[in-house]
This record gives sequence, C-alpha cells and structure tokens, in this order.
Amino acid sequence: MADSCSARRIGHGGMSTIFKALDLQNPGETVVVKVRLPAFSSGVGAWSMFEREEAIGRQLDHPLILKFLPLAQDKRRSYVVTEHVPGPHPGRFGLANNDLCRNPRHWSIASQICTALDYIHEHGFVALRPESSQR
Repeated sequence: MADSCSARRIGHGGMSTIFKALDLQNPGETVVVKVRLPAFSSGVGAWSMFEREEAIGRQLDHPLILKFLPLAQDKRRSYVVTEHVPGPHPGRFGLANNDLCRNPRHWSIASQICTALDYIHEHGFVALRPESSQR
C-alpha cells in the first residue's frame, strides 16, 4: 500500500481485509484498500482473482458503482484500491432482514442497487454481493 497511509481497518471477509486510507497520490483524498489475507496471497490464483476484480471494476463507469483506482501489488500481498464513499455500510440498512417496507428510504436504496445491477448485467457481468454496492 505504498500509495496510501494512515490506514484504518473498516471491514473484513473470508479472504481479505478492508481499510480506509489517505491517498498519497491525491492529497486530501480518502480511498478504500482491499488487502488479500496472507493465506490467500500466494500463488497465481490469488493474484488473478484481484486482477479480474480490478479489470471488471475499471470497465464499469456508472455513478452508482465504486470506481477502481490503479491496481498495485507489493512483494507480500496483493490489493485493490477503490474510491471511498462516505456513509454507513449497506448491510446496516436492514435490507437483508426483510426490513424494506418499514422505511421509505430503503425503497430508494433498493432501487439504486437494482439500477446498478442492471448496468452491470448489461455489460455482461454478474454481481451477487450487496455489500459491494457502496453508493
């Protein structure tokens, strides 16, 4: 993560940890860095998964989809960098708990997610993880 500093962990999954960091290439800008866990960082397969994620992300240009920044790799780990979108994690809205009808704002969020998914599908890709919809 040579192009970022002051990283703070904001999430994790089975194969990676997510950090919020300051972008050294663009002073004052905040980015999100997804770092592959060491157990999944070795070998061509682990790196190719990140390359594929970054390649797909860079092909998509839509206001409701995270923008990917140039992919980087150091000698120990691979990682991808995206723009940072302020606000709570989408999973905190209760959409996964059938809470959609209780809050009108949830309808707007669900509609935006559907719009982004439609765009992704029109470009030949499939997105299955709602936590990837950060906008």
